[in-house]
Amino acid sequence: MRGLLVAAIAALAVAPVLMPTIAKAATAADQVAEPDKVAIYRESPDTYVGLGLISTQIEGGVLDQAPGGLHIRAGGMLDPNWGVEVRLARGFWHERQKVGDARVQIDIDHLAGFYLTRRWDFAVPVIEIPMVKGMFVQAQAGVAAAQIKVEVDSCATCRGGVDRNDRTDLSWGLGIGLNVRVPTLPNRVNLSLEYMDYGDKDDIEISAIEAGFQVFF
Repeated sequence: MRGLLVAAIAALAVAPVLMPTIAKAATAADQVAEPDKVAIYRESPDTYVGLGLISTQIEGGVLDQAPGGLHIRAGGMLDPNWGVEVRLARGFWHERQKVGDARVQIDIDHLAGFYLTRRWDFAVPVIEIPMVKGMFVQAQAGVAAAQIKVEVDSCATCRGGVDRNDRTDLSWGLGIGLNVRVPTLPNRVNLSLEYMDYGDKDDIEISAIEAGFQVFF
């Protein structure tokens, strides 16, 4: 009985010393078992997708037409200034041109390009524009493949024909845009207006004015 009493007194005396050590060990075990969750937040997202309108100008010989359509684009920034981009476009409306006794219609079957881009950001000069956080100028240089469809209806023979022309050439562009913040959208949005040159080959020159938006994520 006396031995049990001595053991109980000894345990009570040692407990205050051991409790902090036991508590620290339990906390360390919990941290190993359940590692802290780390929230990842990119303040400057560097990848984007975009959609826009394209108004082309196709010139060659007596031909001078301006078919139009839509483009989609996707890219990423390698650093704040340099990036890469892929563009795809297709025509959805056209016009007809009378050449002699025939009517000629040119359509854009598709445009596809791969570009290296260079971007310069700057503040909006002089005035403040609501939701606009800044402006930028962007240049592109790369290669583009195009397929155009030429449809000819001859009044003299009452017959028509369709010809497709495939071409690949160097391509470049220059544009200006706005960096905007949409209140209901957490992503950064760019609005852009650009001139694109899709090459001059086989005596046919293709250029375009393109307007669209890009969403960063």
